[in-house]
Amino acid sequence: MPRTRTKSRSHDSLTSMSSHSAPTSPGSLRKIQTSGGSSPRPGTPTSPSSRPGRTPSLNKLLALLRMSDDEVVLLNDETDDGTLKTHPLVKDAAHTFSHRMWRDWKGGLIGALCTLVLGLYMPKNLLQTILPLRLEIARFIAPLVCFSIMAMANYTEHVLQPPVSPAGIVSFSGKSVFFTVNVIGLLLVYFAICVAGQTLKMVGYPSETLTYLTYTFFIHAYSLGSMLSVFYYAGVLGDKDEKANIQKWHRRGIPLARYLHNTHSTSILCVNLDLIFKSSALIEQYIPTMDFVVVTLYCYGCCYASWVLFNYSITGYFPYPFMNGMGNWYFPAIFLLIMANIAIIFGIASSVLITTIKGGEMMSVAELLKTMAEKFLS
Repeated sequence: MPRTRTKSRSHDSLTSMSSHSAPTSPGSLRKIQTSGGSSPRPGTPTSPSSRPGRTPSLNKLLALLRMSDDEVVLLNDETDDGTLKTHPLVKDAAHTFSHRMWRDWKGGLIGALCTLVLGLYMPKNLLQTILPLRLEIARFIAPLVCFSIMAMANYTEHVLQPPVSPAGIVSFSGKSVFFTVNVIGLLLVYFAICVAGQTLKMVGYPSETLTYLTYTFFIHAYSLGSMLSVFYYAGVLGDKDEKANIQKWHRRGIPLARYLHNTHSTSILCVNLDLIFKSSALIEQYIPTMDFVVVTLYCYGCCYASWVLFNYSITGYFPYPFMNGMGNWYFPAIFLLIMANIAIIFGIASSVLITTIKGGEMMSVAELLKTMAEKFLS
């Protein structure tokens, strides 16, 4: 009997409290329904938002976004477990409609206003002035886009990618022992020179030195950029160790596959985009001879091989895992020299392709081989 009396008295007090309380807003009703005021039925799965330390569920967030601003403010003023009040979606939903419109569309509104002002006050003959320069403008925009893409690739390589493992590989020389880092760094410098040379040309102060560097070493940039992408997608991407490494970092929340695509696919894209907008007349004027291309690419390959071997002599590591299984230094050195010769092949093929597309007088491959044979036999 006392238990029954106590239960009815508590029930009456709850009823009187609810009858004299202020009307409940829809937002507070949603809060009561989602805050776990009553225990769940047996067999009913508990939502992640009702568990302590869990982020709110998607349905709860969508319901909050459909609230009015006053309801969300009321929700933020009330006590909560802290998971909803600090969530960025809930904070953003507390803004008024006009504030949201200005926040989300201010860039477009400012751009439309600037366009309107330029349209009213620009000179009427501006179009006739720009049209003759459209090719020069395109030759400025193309290397600028390529420079931006290569800057993104270098940022991805040096900032976003996870650390090299084992750390001893980069303990002395950093990432400069990797062929990818060398190529994307050289391409970044090359496209910076292209942008600077074209800028000076457009403003009326052409630089002979920058033009010479841009067109003489274009074949080298094209060869190394193409070689990097072909080597990665033909030989490295399908390797089981590479796949295991990608999966390991994906489980840790780092999209390594996306980063690797950013650093290896952009080089061949940029050099071909640069080829499209290169001046045929300047290529014909500054294109180097085939022996210059062969010697310089081979020298670069030998310098890279020497740097890798020197780093190995100090750290005891080669940059690529498969090279560590070749032995101490002899077979890895042979492999690096083979890479230098492959770079020569890419250089010859790039020279033939560029002269075929853009024109220019250059020693053919047959003439080069004949000359090399005569020098070897004499």
